[in-house]
Amino acid sequence: MSHIKRFTCAFFVLGAVILAVLVHSGPVQKAGGATESDDLGRISVLTFNIRFDHPGDGPNAWPHRREMVNQILSQDWQVIGLQEVLSHQLTEILDANPRFASVGVGRDDGVLSGEVAPILYDRSRFTVAQAATFWLSDTPDEVASVSWDNVITRICTWAELVDLDSRDSFWVYNTHWDHVGAKSRLESAKLISKHIESHAGSTSRVILMGDFNAGENSEPMKWFTQEAKGRKTFRHAFRAIHPEAEQVGTFHAWRGGTNGGMIDSVLVPFGVRVIDSGINHWSEDGRYPSDHYPVWAEIEWEDSPNEN
Repeated sequence: MSHIKRFTCAFFVLGAVILAVLVHSGPVQKAGGATESDDLGRISVLTFNIRFDHPGDGPNAWPHRREMVNQILSQDWQVIGLQEVLSHQLTEILDANPRFASVGVGRDDGVLSGEVAPILYDRSRFTVAQAATFWLSDTPDEVASVSWDNVITRICTWAELVDLDSRDSFWVYNTHWDHVGAKSRLESAKLISKHIESHAGSTSRVILMGDFNAGENSEPMKWFTQEAKGRKTFRHAFRAIHPEAEQVGTFHAWRGGTNGGMIDSVLVPFGVRVIDSGINHWSEDGRYPSDHYPVWAEIEWEDSPNEN
């Protein structure tokens, strides 16, 4: 058993406000171009910092854009990682989208308080074998712990999901790194990498996503994407399809545009086939669903669990 704190399924049931279920609300503009597929070996993945409910956002405050967020989430995704989610936002999202179940806890108390970094999954296709949240600190099993140069308490949520048809499993990690602390981001990369190695082992069936607050060429992101003995090597799913793209900014501060770095990303190990991927720049009448763009990928496992 890892030293990382586990939250049992019973806890998730008791915490149903944040570990609840969610479903498809009908056809809308595709969130970037993911395609519906009858191929059950394919998984459509989305990562999205939805911006927490801050009344000071004025016309961009949560009540004015809730439906836009739900339009994106109601697409044909099987796995979603969200960041900056407060418990009441998650409740509203789950109520509007009952196709999904969710795992994750609040960073401030390990239950409901503070940001949740939930993993949403299609409950008609997957079930949870195990799941937990750990804190990005020197004491990851200590609720609300802070280390390094963190400005804010930071977390990572993980889950081992099992395909209900094939009974094959895979691992999903969703995180939100500190926006100021450079040491924190690097140490967070090391901690998550260690957790992946100790839990997922040698399997290449891992999805790592989140708001990393770090560009592709930063030292923390290179911890995952550069070859190194003893570490898994990941690649940005976006780059598998768009290797030469330059306008890749994912944080736009409500202004739109594509300048800046791709700080929100879906990463997968080499050996995972990326069928398609993109950044969704959708807006409506000059309004955006968040101050971040969602990033999506459609992937397919190329290995067999028996080959690991």
